[in-house]
Amino acid sequence: QSGATFLNSIAEDSRFAQILDSAATSRILVAPIYHRGRLYGFVDMRDKAAGKPFDFADAESAREIADSTRL
Repeated sequence: QSGATFLNSIAEDSRFAQILDSAATSRILVAPIYHRGRLYGFVDMRDKAAGKPFDFADAESAREIADSTRL
């Protein structure tokens, strides 16, 4: 199991360009949700308020939300 990750621009990792384009965003933060050791879903955050970039505090918040999700 891994924590949250974020991209603030396509330039950070071009492998995700198509995903960002199809999501109509240039920034995304995701955190996996696991249930009984299996991937169940994601916390998906796109575009932070006021166009600010995501940071490690945002990733930690998303991880806490994912960890507290009750299935």
